[in-house]
Amino acid sequence: MKTTRTVLQPAVAHESGLVPKDPDLGVNWWDACSETLLIGLLAFMPFALGVVRPWSELVVHSLTAVLATIIALRLLVNPLRSFAWSWTYLPIALFLLLAACHLIPLPNGVLASLSASTVDAKSTLLEPAYLGDTGSTALTFYAHGTARALRLLLVPITLFVVTINLVQRPEQLKRLLAAIAVIGGAVTALALAQTLSGTTDIYWSLPMPGGAVARSGPFVNRGHFAQFTNLSIGASIGLLLIMFRESQAERWPTKHFGKNRNFESWVTWLIGTAIVAEVVAVALSLSRGGAVALLVALVSTVVLLSLLGNAGRRGPLLAGLLLAAFGAAIYFGYDAMYHRFTVDSGGTPYGERERILRDSINLFQQYPALGTGFGTFQFVFPMVDSATLGLVATHAENEYAQILVETGVVGLVIVVAFMAMIGRHFIANIRSTFPLAASAYGLGFGLIAAAVHSFTDFGQHFPAIGGLSAVLCGLLVSLSRMRRQASPARTATPARVAPSGGVRRLRISTGMAAMLALAVAMGMTLPAAEAARRADAHWAKVTELEQVLAADAWNSGTEADFATLIAEAAAASDLQPGDVTYRYGLNAHRWRAVTRLHEAYSEPYMAYARRIVDELHQVRKLCPTFGAPVSLAGQIEAFVLGDPAGPDHVRLGYKLAPTDAAVCFASGRLEVREGQWESSLANFQRAVKIEGRLLQEAINQYLEVAERPDLALALVNDDPEQLMFLAARFDKAPVPESDEPPARPELARQARDRAFALYKIRCASPGPTANDLAALADMLQERGDSAAAIIEYRRALALAFTQVEWRFNLAKCLAAAGRNAEALREIESCLRQRPGWAEAEKLAERLKAVVGEVQ
Repeated sequence: MKTTRTVLQPAVAHESGLVPKDPDLGVNWWDACSETLLIGLLAFMPFALGVVRPWSELVVHSLTAVLATIIALRLLVNPLRSFAWSWTYLPIALFLLLAACHLIPLPNGVLASLSASTVDAKSTLLEPAYLGDTGSTALTFYAHGTARALRLLLVPITLFVVTINLVQRPEQLKRLLAAIAVIGGAVTALALAQTLSGTTDIYWSLPMPGGAVARSGPFVNRGHFAQFTNLSIGASIGLLLIMFRESQAERWPTKHFGKNRNFESWVTWLIGTAIVAEVVAVALSLSRGGAVALLVALVSTVVLLSLLGNAGRRGPLLAGLLLAAFGAAIYFGYDAMYHRFTVDSGGTPYGERERILRDSINLFQQYPALGTGFGTFQFVFPMVDSATLGLVATHAENEYAQILVETGVVGLVIVVAFMAMIGRHFIANIRSTFPLAASAYGLGFGLIAAAVHSFTDFGQHFPAIGGLSAVLCGLLVSLSRMRRQASPARTATPARVAPSGGVRRLRISTGMAAMLALAVAMGMTLPAAEAARRADAHWAKVTELEQVLAADAWNSGTEADFATLIAEAAAASDLQPGDVTYRYGLNAHRWRAVTRLHEAYSEPYMAYARRIVDELHQVRKLCPTFGAPVSLAGQIEAFVLGDPAGPDHVRLGYKLAPTDAAVCFASGRLEVREGQWESSLANFQRAVKIEGRLLQEAINQYLEVAERPDLALALVNDDPEQLMFLAARFDKAPVPESDEPPARPELARQARDRAFALYKIRCASPGPTANDLAALADMLQERGDSAAAIIEYRRALALAFTQVEWRFNLAKCLAAAGRNAEALREIESCLRQRPGWAEAEKLAERLKAVVGEVQ
């Protein structure tokens, strides 16, 4: 009987004193190793920048595969252990099956019955008459993206299953909650140190994008930091509630506020302080979504603690702590958060998030049932993207909308079903009197915050956040299992305690097979993860060399530079043959090398052009909605090979990728050739807004190809610096015979007048720059308004007093206004800064003579 009881009474029953402790279920090597590895993984992921690079993904995949293997072997070597089954596995298995089915090629007839719009779209985009028709295709529009997303999804799924099967005793639950609390506290400490120091570098060594202040610890994205921290706060609250519940019989005022506080008391104070610091850090991170999610989770938790009152007599104490933490967040972060919500858009403006959501719904309506393919959003969304700000959306900024686009209604229903099951575990636990169940309030806090924040962010896509969410979900399920096993009704029912040996063996063998399958699946991802890491290392070299060559508009690159560029791009593409970004980038660099190193329209030039066009069309087969390769192929066809299909391919590329600067520019160039001036201007403006360095190339199209300087002027209509540059070009350029009124001298005058008006507006606005003030002063001086120029020069020099050229111009204006003594003082200041300046010395001598005559 002892064996039977041991098999079916988990260790939590022993810990609660309901049944004797059995050494077979105590702490052993397998448990210790699994816990250590799980905690190490949870610590590694946030500090590896949230796992956003292939090298860190490889580490996470490797550790997760080892962890799953250990749990599977534990089932194999210890027949007294049984696999922890849960109905929550069902939606997970269904979602995995759905994502995997997206990759399976199906006959077009079968696929049409599942998603007719997918077949129609692929038939149109892949041009069967041009690229060939295989007769079968998969649901996904981008197989490589789907495979990668599926590989990443296995990480949180494995952590969820491992957590349920690992955490079966109270001390395991408390250790894991404590570890998460410590990790969250360390991340928060780093974020607060960054905020206080004002650094713009993560770890004071890795620059933040755009030179922004690093407020988000090891995370690049402030929203991801807030989401991770809110989950960590949940673990801290859960641990604190367990400690409160366990010490309920003691006199807590004396224990926690008296002079003779013990170690547990100090730990309690430390956890409470950490919670307050984490709430403040979320506010100071300036994540609007994180702040709203924190507020919703806090209010929900306080209300539940107040209504149910089953968290022990310390429930009100915790509610008070949470309210105090929120008060501290308001005190320290109110001004910054108020400015963030009302003035500063930062990151992705909420108006843009609303637009992305609307466009995502439009895309979903085209593929409602099964979606476009798991992990394809970045490559299908541009088809419907209505952005005008030059922002490129790689995610939907809304997890639910992205699931809807990628997996359709079926995928969203599965996800909602899983969330409902987890919610059921949460409600059952907070309604129970089981001592450990009080921790469910904290777990629920973190998961509620994550669920709310997911309406405005995509943090769950990254293993650091998705993995932690999975662990918290797993702890809720484990808590339910411990609660049920510890219930008196369960222990007093022999019929439920002793299943037949056949049933027990079936459970063990089936569970072992499931866990081994998960371990094998994780192991099978390792070669792909390693290939991705190596490919990324090669592409990093490509990116570095790209930046050097692009700085000079690709004019200074040597043959060796282009050979290195192409070799590294080819290595990346060979390692990841299904990655359209690498394949397209390789052929784009090949074309740059051809145009740079070979004479136009020579025999080698034309041969390379044909070969590159063929390669680009092969890239289209990998992802038919990727607009860049079809656009580049169309450019070569239209402008080099004279292929009549070229213009149509350029237009198709623009339709698929209107947020790609190069694609927009190609479309504008084609429209210049066809004389469609209005649409060409709109496309050039869009291209320049996305990538400013294309401005000069667009201007050249109007000045040198189309001979339409008026359109060049319209292109830079709102940029005073470019207007002045264009006016100078109008002055120097010869007037062609075909030039019609308005003539270039007239356009130069219009450009200067427009620039003058824009500088006046800038300088009248709050906080003008010194350069703007000096530019306005220069133009006033040219127009003979010395009095106004003097005022603007003095304003400019007040901001940049070392600018000797501006001071010299100020002196000339003062002299022109007859204020010779002031002019002489300014010239003497110039000569002190730049001794021996001939022009200044000459003016100084003249002014001294004039001032001497007056005296």
